[in-house]
Amino acid sequence: MNDLFFHPGKMAEAFMDIVSDACFLVDFESMRIIAVNALACEMTGYEREELVGMEMTALLPEIAEGDLSRLFGGLGSGSLAIEKEMKRKDGSVFTSEIRAAVTENEGREILLILARGLSGENKGIHQGGSEKGAFESLFAHSPDAVCVLDASGRVLDVNPAFTELFGCKREETVGRLLEDVFGYDRIRQEIRENVRKVNEKGYVEHETWRRTKDGREIYLALRGVSVDWINGTKAIYAIYRDMTKQQEAFRSLEQEKIYWENLFFRSPLAIALINADNRIMQVNHRFEELFGYSNHEIAGCNIDDLLAPGKAKQDAVEISRKVHQGTVSGLERKRRRKDGTWVDVEIMGLPFKVGGQFLAYGMYQDISERKEAERKILYLGLRDGLTGLYNQAYLERELDRLDRSDFLPLGIIMLDVDNLKLINDAFGHLEGNRQIRRTAELLRESCRETDIYGRWGGDEFLLIMPNSAPDFVKVVRDRLRRALRKDPDGFAVPLSVSVGMAVKEDVRQSLADIRKKAEEEMYRDKLLCRTAGREVLFKAIERRLDEDPGRNPHVTRVLELADRFAIHLGLDPRETKRLELLARYHDIGNVTVPRELLSRPGPLDESEWRIVRRHAELGYQIARNLNPLADIADEILHHHERYDGTGYPVGLSGEDIPFLSRVYSIIDAFDAMTGYRVFREPLKLKDALEELEFQAGSQFDPSLAASFSEMIRFSEDLS
Repeated sequence: MNDLFFHPGKMAEAFMDIVSDACFLVDFESMRIIAVNALACEMTGYEREELVGMEMTALLPEIAEGDLSRLFGGLGSGSLAIEKEMKRKDGSVFTSEIRAAVTENEGREILLILARGLSGENKGIHQGGSEKGAFESLFAHSPDAVCVLDASGRVLDVNPAFTELFGCKREETVGRLLEDVFGYDRIRQEIRENVRKVNEKGYVEHETWRRTKDGREIYLALRGVSVDWINGTKAIYAIYRDMTKQQEAFRSLEQEKIYWENLFFRSPLAIALINADNRIMQVNHRFEELFGYSNHEIAGCNIDDLLAPGKAKQDAVEISRKVHQGTVSGLERKRRRKDGTWVDVEIMGLPFKVGGQFLAYGMYQDISERKEAERKILYLGLRDGLTGLYNQAYLERELDRLDRSDFLPLGIIMLDVDNLKLINDAFGHLEGNRQIRRTAELLRESCRETDIYGRWGGDEFLLIMPNSAPDFVKVVRDRLRRALRKDPDGFAVPLSVSVGMAVKEDVRQSLADIRKKAEEEMYRDKLLCRTAGREVLFKAIERRLDEDPGRNPHVTRVLELADRFAIHLGLDPRETKRLELLARYHDIGNVTVPRELLSRPGPLDESEWRIVRRHAELGYQIARNLNPLADIADEILHHHERYDGTGYPVGLSGEDIPFLSRVYSIIDAFDAMTGYRVFREPLKLKDALEELEFQAGSQFDPSLAASFSEMIRFSEDLS
């Protein structure tokens, strides 16, 4: 340093007064402390008088005396930076960053040690004293950037840390105003204000930003102190400590705090902040929504007492214990709301430590909808969708489970809804479904709690009766048979169900064989009731057909024409009988057609025509399963075919169309033209015959059309 302005005592004292590290001046030969600043006393807990004369190794327990000499003996004019443990007067140990340099004063080697506690022990303004060599070492080896100014703010000297921090050379700064060194308007005003405050008050301290020579912005802790100088003048020590990393860390922490606050308060999860005693410190808005409590009314409450009372408490306490020991996730439980209802939640826990305090986040995700969906899926997987009874998969599993000696005797009852396909064909699937559901209801009403029953297939049901003697199973079978053959109100067809039973009494019997025996008895029961059941069904169909007020007059007319035409054609009695049946039941398929379509006076659109045209096919399906009509099922199917092949439903032509279908199509068309219709007046016989003859060869068999025309002309007065 330039001796022109060096004043050893004053400068060393002032420098030690403002340096922010604990300073120890140590005699290198004896390794005894010769001077300290107040921060050294504060850091170690000793008084100044106790430290002066103490061996430095007493404060450095990791280093023996000889090791200390060897550690610092090779420094020369350089410096050393290490981390070591230091020992306080009370015996406690802390880690410190130690910087050391060796200087010489009047032939005496002085070791300068600057100690900075890594846990924040250093703070404040302190005083001390030394000589010229000590000050030079302090100035040269200080880790902080130091600048010496005169009272006007002109730079007298800077240390190496200053040039390194700001990226400028010593000769670029010395002799210039400090405001010119940094050189931009905002900083100029701040530096002038700092110089004024130091000159007036003797001290200034704050944090600020400065720009380095290469344009980087750095954040600094700035400390300025006025000291006495040569010939009664004043000088200013300006010390800068680079706080950029700390500021960035602080900003990062602040940003992280914002992130966590947003996560906590805006999270879709219900979150409670709980302490080590499992008491609620704070909850977010979603928690309030999910559980119905406000934050202020549950602060301080034990979270397990609040959300998991009663039988759930023990499990909840164990979960909380695991949360405080480590992360918990994916646990699905029920928790109670304020209104007493329980909600399905997934529980996650995250423990953490803040300032020595152990905390945890308890997080709850509402999974009610998912659990309900899972329950529905499970239900549908085991239940029949139409009846709500167990399905075949479940029943098969139960048969396997119950196939053990402790469930013997094991009764099996099989049930089958009679004529279900025919009911579906004749009256639609809604009627068939009603029969299935009614059978299920009667099963529920007739079975014990220990019985297991369900829908085995389309029209079949199965009842499993554990620990049931054969006589008891027989009683249940007969009771079911009677109940299932009643005529419930509102049904188009009386309910009829065939029933069979068998009982497994010996473990050596195959349960599959027992079930097969029950099934065989059920089919025998079905055969016994088949004729009676179909007669009942046939009558039900007739009743449904007769609901159309225009049908009976139509049937009466076509029957009379059919009998006359059969005689005219010379048909034998069997064919005449078949033609009469066709005339009476040709429209049996209309039981499935909506009544409003059949009676509509205006034209039908294409979709409505498709429904009406299906009556021929549906009539065929019904007729082939009913003994009285099975012999004319084909004729019913084709009675709307045309001779030229443009009819429906198959598009047959010529003599490929069944004979009686060709015969009846002429009778039906003639009655349609001459009979009453709501949408038009009937044609005169003469006009109807002319239309019939005109369509011969296209719509009608020409030979049969001629015969029919001949019959009418011969027997009727066409005038």
